[in-house]
Amino acid sequence: MKILDLVLKGKWYDMEVSGEKPEEYREIKGYWIHRLLRGGYIRNTIPLFQQYTHVRIRRGYTNITALFPIKEMTIGYGNPEWGAPTEREVFIIKLGKREDTTHATKE
Repeated sequence: MKILDLVLKGKWYDMEVSGEKPEEYREIKGYWIHRLLRGGYIRNTIPLFQQYTHVRIRRGYTNITALFPIKEMTIGYGNPEWGAPTEREVFIIKLGKREDTTHATKE
């Protein structure tokens, strides 16, 4: 299992855990190109995504996490109601059914 770890604002975390938001977005910029693609990004070609199997989302910088399988990773226009910009394409990480949730407490 190869896990992609993402930190989310509480609003987006809660929507994804509840199933209301079934995808996560990341900007097409150097950091995410390097992290999500193999061999960089060339427009009008089929991108080769890293072989992530799951995404673990974290509610801010807390110990609260949820694990989802990745159904698909694409590039396109996301839903603005779920935080995607309207004027440009983004990486879209489509989530499967939640597999695990950890609500850790501080010790």
